Amino acid sequence: MFTLLLLACRPSVPLSEVPIEGGTAEQRADVRTGLLAFDEAAGSGRVTLRTIRIGQLDGYAGSYDHFYRRIDLDEDTTNFTFVLRHELCHALVEAEELLDPVPAVIAEARDGLFSSVRNPNGSGGYDTEDFETETVANFCESGPSGAASAASVIDGGPLDADPELRRRLGAWLLDEIWQGQPPLPPLLLDPADVIASEAATTELRPTEDPSVVADLFDGRTFDLYTGAAVAADLPAVGSEESVAPGLAGAYYDDDGGSRVGIAGGTSAFIVTWDLYHLGSLSAFLANPGDGWRLVGDGSAHLPRTVFTADGEVWTSWMEDGTVLWTSLPGR
Repeated sequence: MFTLLLLACRPSVPLSEVPIEGGTAEQRADVRTGLLAFDEAAGSGRVTLRTIRIGQLDGYAGSYDHFYRRIDLDEDTTNFTFVLRHELCHALVEAEELLDPVPAVIAEARDGLFSSVRNPNGSGGYDTEDFETETVANFCESGPSGAASAASVIDGGPLDADPELRRRLGAWLLDEIWQGQPPLPPLLLDPADVIASEAATTELRPTEDPSVVADLFDGRTFDLYTGAAVAADLPAVGSEESVAPGLAGAYYDDDGGSRVGIAGGTSAFIVTWDLYHLGSLSAFLANPGDGWRLVGDGSAHLPRTVFTADGEVWTSWMEDGTVLWTSLPGR
């Protein structure tokens, strides 16, 4: 009890100064990185805490105590990104009374979430008055890039269950939560630069010749700048993967073709955001060096890959049976 009283008397401090107790040095460093990223994305100083504790929790990954202004994280969590962001969103909602009154879009998302197979209250652990803040915290987990994708992508793919609600919810998260990083304008591709090819699939990779790419499906090779087939005994090699940070919370195809980047240049990601009962959202994003943004309208569910060749990042896709590709512009 005495320890709790001391904690209650400890002042709340900015996220850059919050004491982090327990865990390993690596875990504490990961948490500090997450705190700084949240502070930048949400807006500096909007959330203050007394402490963060890493330890053994009883059956849950994290919690936020609004009285003690404390976050607890389970030491067995393999990635603190989702859990920490979730709990920090609880803290922000409480600090700024963002749900008083409950916005209509949050009420609509709440009703769907807590009546779905992804119901966070499946074990009965939440009181009904917590449903709104849990709704916000769950959708906060995808971060600012996830919210920007949710707000802007027109067609999120076959598992995009409710695009209209998804876009309104993403817009609310951008307006109310992620105020520190306004979305950057989309990266537009010039139709005049699109190259039509004779390739059979979009699974293209670089070769040892900078101007020749190979189709992983049949091994055929093509001129990078004309799309014409060329007779070259050049096997495919791996694309560069020096990817800019800042998309924690997204997942992608580990088999390749979804995550590439040139050191000091452009990075590109074909990502999927988990939106609970709203399904999943596929999005195509790139970072030319100044931040992540959607490519075009952000749609990524078409057969599409990204690859590096001749010092640039490229994307390939299929339209009407023809494989097309183009390079992504840098800054």
